Amino acid sequence: MVLPRVLPDTNVCYPISLLDLTLRVDEANLHRFLWSEDLLDELARVWVRNGARTLEEASRICQQIRDSFPDQKIHRANYVELIPTIQARTLTIMCTLRRRFRSHLERSSPRTFETFLAPN
Repeated sequence: MVLPRVLPDTNVCYPISLLDLTLRVDEANLHRFLWSEDLLDELARVWVRNGARTLEEASRICQQIRDSFPDQKIHRANYVELIPTIQARTLTIMCTLRRRFRSHLERSSPRTFETFLAPN
């Protein structure tokens, strides 16, 4: 059986409990966790910046991922051409959410998650 392949963004791996869950799902053969050096570098930076881990701890965790899942590494050359598209989509989503949030705050209706996500 071919398992779904998952290359998560950093927000899926932070906090560490989400990373742990993602890795355990891989170990249970429900999907294949793919990783890249870009992902691990960013993850380590976020952990250290937010005070969740020291640089040494973050480096050790990233090395454990490298050692435990060596065949699941995705090399940058395999996705580098997608980065501008992903960044553009992310920017579009952020702008849309920001617009909806502003519109929501300007309305006097009750502030609920459902009304926030409703189309303008």
